Amino acid sequence: MSPWPVLSFLLLAVCSTSEANPQDCHATAFIGITYRDREGSEISIKSEIGVFAEGYALAASGELYRAYDGFGDLGCATPWQNTSYQRVALVRRGGCTVETKIENAIRENASAVIIYNNRDSLRLSRMKIASKYRGLISVVFTYKWKGDELIMLLDSGVPVLLDLSVANPCVTDNFQHDRNMQLVSISFLCFIVLTISLAWLVFYHVQRYRDIQARERKAGGYTEADEKALKAIPTKTIKANDKLVLDESECCAICIDPYKAADIVRTL
Repeated sequence: MSPWPVLSFLLLAVCSTSEANPQDCHATAFIGITYRDREGSEISIKSEIGVFAEGYALAASGELYRAYDGFGDLGCATPWQNTSYQRVALVRRGGCTVETKIENAIRENASAVIIYNNRDSLRLSRMKIASKYRGLISVVFTYKWKGDELIMLLDSGVPVLLDLSVANPCVTDNFQHDRNMQLVSISFLCFIVLTISLAWLVFYHVQRYRDIQARERKAGGYTEADEKALKAIPTKTIKANDKLVLDESECCAICIDPYKAADIVRTL
């Protein structure tokens, strides 16, 4: 038996489990800062250079401060600079889990926490955080160079007001497009293989039906050649005054019955 049916079944199972998931996207963030330079002029800068943690796309604002925990600005221990009003904490990636940094930021009355990368990278990582913190605080991940820029402003003693807002609520990752193309290719391959399998099954059953018919004819003592030869023998219809009817000694050599008028006989 051909392996096509088994292969088709397996490929159908693969195709059915290769459906694309709902579109995977994340929200980007506007990071706006406002401060005064040495001459007293107010400077405002706003740019889309942040990514919200999944489920934490909340607008927030407040005075920016470093989450210094005694070992650096990792934010892995408290207290930082505990205040009675909400501010935006700036912490560096690494040293502990993101959940620990968020818990400490909540204890410090922070309205938001900005986590900047600890290495240079052209792509911002996605952050998946436990759902128990959602709605309590805004969490944004940004580039290392942006974090270093904010640190320089704070170290110079300049008060920095920071504002976070949603820039794009759903940005699709580039790899999602590549994955969709792969799924299209797999689906097309499934269609081709299943079409070939269906054609093979139709051919198989038609051939099997013809074989069964041939066996039945052979079992009955007839073949196609026998039928053709039998049809080639001339026939005639017996009349009432025919010798075969009048002579009672004449009978059919096969069925041993006497001839009757209107019988059709073959002439050898």
